[in-house]
Amino acid sequence: MIKKFEFSLIMLILCYSTHLFGQQEKLFMETSGESHGEYISSVVYSPDGQYIVSGGYDNTVKIWSAKNGKLIRTLTGHTGECETTSVAYSPDGKYIASASGDGTVKIWSAKDGKLIRTLKHSDSVFCVKYSPDGRYIASASYDKTIRIWSAIDKGLIKSIKLEGDFKGPKDFAYSPDGKYIVSSFAPHGTIRIWATATGCLVKTIKAYSGAATAVIYSPNGRYIATGGDFNSTNNDHRVKIWSLNGKLIRATKECHKDRIDSLVYSPEGKYIVSASYRDGIKIWFTEDGSLIAAIENYPEEEEVLSIAFSPDGKYLASGCYSSQIKIWDFYKVFKEAKSKK
Repeated sequence: MIKKFEFSLIMLILCYSTHLFGQQEKLFMETSGESHGEYISSVVYSPDGQYIVSGGYDNTVKIWSAKNGKLIRTLTGHTGECETTSVAYSPDGKYIASASGDGTVKIWSAKDGKLIRTLKHSDSVFCVKYSPDGRYIASASYDKTIRIWSAIDKGLIKSIKLEGDFKGPKDFAYSPDGKYIVSSFAPHGTIRIWATATGCLVKTIKAYSGAATAVIYSPNGRYIATGGDFNSTNNDHRVKIWSLNGKLIRATKECHKDRIDSLVYSPEGKYIVSASYRDGIKIWFTEDGSLIAAIENYPEEEEVLSIAFSPDGKYLASGCYSSQIKIWDFYKVFKEAKSKK
């Protein structure tokens, strides 16, 4: 009886160790250096793939080498006991934008970290994006506005006022041609499409019964992918793909166990990667919504807050409730998944 128990225990340990080894083999690198503290809220690659920029709990912006994971520079300037909520690179790679709970967006020189200008909201700013042509910067705030700024100077071009009892979008994204912005709203479960030229609302789509928490355009601009959902009556934690006229094209065949915090398309648009609260990272075929692979070696309590593809599609960076950024070898993840089928 004891021998059988010992054998079962040994087999269990071997199986678990094999699982961890497989997961670690796919882990290309972890960053090394002074971290953001409790968590990393946003990660993004530079357009040339040489750097990763992150924002987080300590209200700073950090620039890391994508080659060796070493910390290059820490940018300080946001104030107060809040976090840097979002970071973005300009398309030409010369500038970095950061949003913070202090109500500001700051523009930095990517070359030397010098602060160029500060853009102001009247409440916390939780998302910032450059337009695809780099001429504009959009920011979303709890002051119930999405503001579009000139990237050349600090002038405000347009302010989209958000009606209703919500404080602001949970997430937003530019269309590839820069003509539209799509935003996701919590807890209403809607996504809204806005014309950037006029600031007019073009389309409202009811995507989830609870909250719509993440949104992104496909690289070809023909589709919108969304993530949800907490406080949902049907626990609908699926990635959904929509046409621009609001028709549901497909939903993933499986669900996350909890809400989806971040979405990213692979550069060529064949795959969608989703990051979830306490459910790791999942990779999906866009063609049929099937699950390809899952990256699961995060502690149960660890929330993956942000994910980003390298421009060449070879690597996937993740920011979470962890001291460092994890960078995954996407080809190894994909190869291992194919070998299991």
